[in-house]
Amino acid sequence: LKMIHCVEILFVLLIILLYLDLASKILVFKENTYKVALNGYGDVPLHMAQINYFIHHQPFELENTIYLGARLTYPFLINLLSASFYLLTHNFILSFYLPLFILNLSAILLFYILLSKLIPKVIPKMATFLIFFLESGVGFLKIFKDGSLLAKNSLSELFNYLLHLPYPIVFIWDRTYPEQNIVWSSFLRMFLMHQRSFSFGFAVGVLVIFLLYLYFKEKDFKTLI
Repeated sequence: LKMIHCVEILFVLLIILLYLDLASKILVFKENTYKVALNGYGDVPLHMAQINYFIHHQPFELENTIYLGARLTYPFLINLLSASFYLLTHNFILSFYLPLFILNLSAILLFYILLSKLIPKVIPKMATFLIFFLESGVGFLKIFKDGSLLAKNSLSELFNYLLHLPYPIVFIWDRTYPEQNIVWSSFLRMFLMHQRSFSFGFAVGVLVIFLLYLYFKEKDFKTLI
């Protein structure tokens, strides 16, 4: 941490606050009911069902919560953690978010420390970090194919058009192969929000890469173990 400049610490803290602000809106309890963000309208109820299953089902079994009698094949460890937290706190919202926040915040911090070892200069390091977390598909290329773009009479009219596009560039539901792969939401907005099982993969993956880097740099076999 001594390698990280105070400006970089502020930068990472702002990213963390942005993440926490966005992620905390995925599931809320309001007006005596649970409300789910649009992007997670399918994923979050699935995870909620798994958490409730682990809390209440007796005896404990790995059974699919959608197909009765079918074996659970979905990665369930983060939901098992949430169920365990619920038994301690009896607060479903807190238990839902706690393992998600712990894993993702740990991964974000460790990822930046890893970048600090690989990229010594501050600006390229911060740019790399932003590109990784805010990257998306190449759906924006659709804008350049828009003939009306050059017909805008002023800069304000151009910016207004770009901020209120009459067509989607993030999700295009009716595309066929291979065009459906050119658009996707950003890493921060999609994978770190409601793809809960991914959070384990992200945290453990960054840790493994970090330890491999240390092993190849220091040639310490204990690090590899």
